[in-house]
Amino acid sequence: FTEITLLHKSGNGYSEVYKAKRYGQWHALKCLTKEAAKEIQYQTLLEKEFRIAYPLSHPNIIRTLGIEEIPELGTCIIQEFIDGEPISTISSSQAVELCEAVQYLHDLGIIHRDIKPENILVRKDNKRIVLIDFGLADKAEFSILKGGAGTTGYAAPEQWSGELSTAVDVYGIGGVLALNKHFKRIAAKCRRNEAGIP
Repeated sequence: FTEITLLHKSGNGYSEVYKAKRYGQWHALKCLTKEAAKEIQYQTLLEKEFRIAYPLSHPNIIRTLGIEEIPELGTCIIQEFIDGEPISTISSSQAVELCEAVQYLHDLGIIHRDIKPENILVRKDNKRIVLIDFGLADKAEFSILKGGAGTTGYAAPEQWSGELSTAVDVYGIGGVLALNKHFKRIAAKCRRNEAGIP
């Protein structure tokens, strides 16, 4: 990999995402920070994320291509590079794409657990959405790292106790739909608020 540049550092401070070129193509490299790389729990978390994301194949979900040791960065999950920006509003077609992507995950028994605008990129070329960041994703078959986690404002209340259900992703979808005032009613239902208060 060449032309390695930092794209993003996670809010919790344990991972970083870099942009890098290989064979003329851009890729995204997700790795642990130097401090986190010393901790077995974070090493295990990165491995879990790879195992969940690698088999996925959906047009609205980021493609995970492999996992490698990169001399400059350590162990990295290698993903396609998305030329896009986090979603700031959401159209009807993008809402359908998001719901179809999440349904695909749920059909595979995967709960994303961190659906929020920052984890939904809009491609610059065709405005289609791509769901990213499986750092908090979980599946019943895993017995590791089952604690509560999420992002305030988008995580369902029961998520903080570690409950694993499709309902927590529906709650997160509600938070994203609330970006569009025309989706206020359905967003409220997703977040179990029949009064329609965002």
